Amino acid sequence: MLGQIGQPLVHTLNLAHLMPLSPVWAGPARNAHLDGPPLLLAETSGSTPFRLSTHVGDVGHMLIVGPTGAGKSVLLALLALQFRRYAGAQVFVFDKGNSTRAAVLAMDGTHHVLGADGTLAFQPLRGIDDPATRSWAAEWIGALLVHDPRRWRAILRRQVPQESKEMA
Repeated sequence: MLGQIGQPLVHTLNLAHLMPLSPVWAGPARNAHLDGPPLLLAETSGSTPFRLSTHVGDVGHMLIVGPTGAGKSVLLALLALQFRRYAGAQVFVFDKGNSTRAAVLAMDGTHHVLGADGTLAFQPLRGIDDPATRSWAAEWIGALLVHDPRRWRAILRRQVPQESKEMA
């Protein structure tokens, strides 16, 4: 036993085979498709910065999978908030369960509850032949379009009620 004290535990060739030859990939420095910074900058468990960009070329697809309560909706809300960093960015969210309501309001957005009476309602102008629905539709369309104040404010207040009546 005493004769093996000077012998290394691992031979240098074995050590060379075990060592990584490249650093940890930290993601792209820029999003080339959107001509801006990466979508998200995060810190890994090893304190390495990681830059997330969902684009490969001009395709920005992404799949998020996980069990209930794992934070998928929180991640989507974070990505939506981060996407606003790009010039001209618009975010539209169809949300079941109001999980992104706080993020939408934080972005100074408008949150519409679809199907508040328990039914799915992707057809808000469905009952426009009813005068009460027509009045609501005029207000709703006006609220949607008034977000572009340069063009629409004065025109909408006059035109939308008349147009919705003609649609009936």
